[in-house]
Amino acid sequence: MGRREANREGAECSLGRNDLARPGCHCRWRVSGILAGLFGIGGGTVIVPALYEVFRILDVPEDVRMQLCIGTSLAIMVPTSLRSYLAHRSKEAVIPDIVLMWSLSAVVGVAGSLVAVGAPAVLFFGRPALHASPASVASRISCL
Repeated sequence: MGRREANREGAECSLGRNDLARPGCHCRWRVSGILAGLFGIGGGTVIVPALYEVFRILDVPEDVRMQLCIGTSLAIMVPTSLRSYLAHRSKEAVIPDIVLMWSLSAVVGVAGSLVAVGAPAVLFFGRPALHASPASVASRISCL
């Protein structure tokens, strides 16, 4: 299942599922792991762009590709955070009051985002938005 694309120089190259086994892909994941371990980064700066390329090779439609990348990155964080919490709790290195405060804040944030998804555009822009391009959104924000 490959497809042909033009690279930066305009020459055609063949991409397929086997390209995921290229050394460059493995290097990218290793760099992501090292940066995540050393600095606590990785999701937005390394993993999401890497997933974007993987999903491009796998022929995921472009209109859902970025959402899938971000969702996958967020889904990776859940088990990682849970394992980290359990490991710290086993060493009695967790302050329950702070965990409760952060948990409540997270629940309120998720609830707010669910409300925002179902809210009409009039609520945010003052009039029905027929097409909200990045330029129109930026001009509305700069007028505030």
